[in-house]
Amino acid sequence: MATFPISFRSDSDRIHGEHKALVAELAAFQSALEDLAFSDQVFANLYSADRIAHHGRRLASLLPEHFQHEETTLLPTVSHVSPELEEFAREICHEHQQIRQRLSEFCRALGRLEAGDDVAEAVNAVKQSGRTLAHDLSAHLALEESQLDGFL
Repeated sequence: MATFPISFRSDSDRIHGEHKALVAELAAFQSALEDLAFSDQVFANLYSADRIAHHGRRLASLLPEHFQHEETTLLPTVSHVSPELEEFAREICHEHQQIRQRLSEFCRALGRLEAGDDVAEAVNAVKQSGRTLAHDLSAHLALEESQLDGFL
């Protein structure tokens, strides 16, 4: 039977709280993406793009620390519980790498938009990379919460 370090409960509570904050930020990000997708008005698009940039930057500031926290506290501990959780921890770390890449792609697209490069193309790149990031992050957080329910 695996033993947990004394700090495990506080670490898992912190991670669960981070998940809640990320879910809220992600919902605002997705809402801005939807507004951008359905608006043909330039001013509405500029406002939506500004909201996307705000929430995208917020995700970019939160995710690296959150992933590192999971990878150094929660995942190593639960991986010792069973072979299935060991495999799950490896899968989650792999997903972290993929989401980091998606976040990087989004930030590059956002940079092109903010630089004023071919605005129509840049808006499309922001929408596409933002949707991919939002989809992957949403699925990732839901998977963690469901599979680690007893630990969070």
